[in-house]
Amino acid sequence: MATPLGMGFGNTRFSSPDRKFRLVYIARDLPTAIAETIVRDRFEGAAKRVLDESEVEEWAVAEVTATALLLVLDLRTTGLLRLGADSE
Repeated sequence: MATPLGMGFGNTRFSSPDRKFRLVYIARDLPTAIAETIVRDRFEGAAKRVLDESEVEEWAVAEVTATALLLVLDLRTTGLLRLGADSE
């Protein structure tokens, strides 16, 4: 919570398979951030779509502003293939 932008080597679909880069998730708005980091695929095929407050308490929110141009990789098309990351 003290460092909400702490980047690291994770085990996610966008992580570097050979630890060449660190990863931080950033979204344009809070609902998208929650959907991508906490919810993601957990409700697929589920009749009940309930997210308990305790499941959110460990997370933090931070507003991020870029002061210089960012170099980003579009992972919606061939970006994952370039990284060698698992498409799952």
